[in-house]
Amino acid sequence: MAKINKTLNELKEVLSSEEIEEIKLERFSTKAGIKLWVLFNQVTDPRVIGRSKYPLGEVLLLVFFAVLAGANTWVDIAAYGESKLKLLRKITEYTHGTPSHDEIRYIFGLIDPLEFQNVVMNFLRDNIQHLRKCMHLTDPGPDAYRHWAIDGKEERGTGRHYNTRIGGKVRNIQTLHVWDATDEICIYSEKIDEKTNEIPVAQRFLRSQDTLENTLITCDALHTQKVTTQIIIKKDGDYVLGLKGNQTGLLEDATAYFDEDTLKAIRDSEVDYYTETEKAHSQIEKREYFLVRPEPDSERDKEWSGISSYVCCRKTITPLDGSQATVETRYYVASIDDIRLCASAIRQHWFCECGHWHLDHSSKEDENTTMDSNAFENLSLFFKIILALLKILKVTPEYKGDSINTIRKKFAWNSEENLKHLFGIIDKDVMERTINDNKLSKKKKDHANKLLKDMTWNPINV
Repeated sequence: MAKINKTLNELKEVLSSEEIEEIKLERFSTKAGIKLWVLFNQVTDPRVIGRSKYPLGEVLLLVFFAVLAGANTWVDIAAYGESKLKLLRKITEYTHGTPSHDEIRYIFGLIDPLEFQNVVMNFLRDNIQHLRKCMHLTDPGPDAYRHWAIDGKEERGTGRHYNTRIGGKVRNIQTLHVWDATDEICIYSEKIDEKTNEIPVAQRFLRSQDTLENTLITCDALHTQKVTTQIIIKKDGDYVLGLKGNQTGLLEDATAYFDEDTLKAIRDSEVDYYTETEKAHSQIEKREYFLVRPEPDSERDKEWSGISSYVCCRKTITPLDGSQATVETRYYVASIDDIRLCASAIRQHWFCECGHWHLDHSSKEDENTTMDSNAFENLSLFFKIILALLKILKVTPEYKGDSINTIRKKFAWNSEENLKHLFGIIDKDVMERTINDNKLSKKKKDHANKLLKDMTWNPINV
């Protein structure tokens, strides 16, 4: 049966087992820090050669450490550099010290966000695959889907309201994000031009992929477009798309299929039906998923590519204080007809909302008033990198139960000790030592060391 691959869940199971005790490092690993510095030096420096006081690699490494330790603004980053210069100099020279907050913001405004994104995200994705191999995670198989969730975000502090006589209103920066819910990282971000919306940006991203084979795309109703479905199907991908009033024809079809008698029949037969219940926030949430297949060769099939099913999601919320329950019903159109796979995709799409919540509440993006879109996007990229790395750390025993904000505070309070754990996760040599030092069977050790020997996950050789 097809399923969605969930890497972090598998890592958590392995790291909590008795075979892996902990990631061991005797001292602060400058080697891993140097690898990051070399990585950042792969980004093109747009400044005039010979007229730049602060090397770009040093600036990016400073921002990485500062954001990791809880810095959310340019002023915070500059203050971190002044207070942690001794730590930074363990990795590289910092001959002229660290730059001011204005200088850092100016440099970030010059960097090409898409190039910067490609460099660091490729490193991060390769690192996660490296972890899978070190932890002996099984191949998810040909039926396992990678899940990409597409959604836009508005940066509410970046716009301005001026007197109309001197320019009027400046719109908040709008960004399209593509979240890889399998590895729990943001793999793509792009600013949305003021004269358009996120639909053509998403379609351009999907067209740029060589293939979408074994990839399941989820979007909200805004992206339920005929062209979008055509691109996904042409690239051999699959989709589960929301339905609202913007697609009245499809929505009418869906609601017509799911009358009360049909819902009852599906529930009673337990075919094309799936339900799950959980207790959270002083309430009990019950989700029911119903699936129907449209009639073949219908008029809709000619207009839309790949429609295989309609899905109804009915969520019943029952407060524990005894007040009246509420029912929410949503409809989806999908190119797959596996109810469990559809339910998993619908439920897991919330990950993009969770990512946006972290950007707003953990990194305070809504309070960031940077108007330079390049500077904002590049700083936001650091927030996303740190968020992905901290989510990996959260599955290790040392940070069990800690929130993202708590872990960032620990990096501020005791930088070197916590950097040991982070570099232990992203350093190939440390993982190899962990495999050899812990209570793994000889067969598993030999297998893991062979994988490490053959691995090309890290483009950096230091």
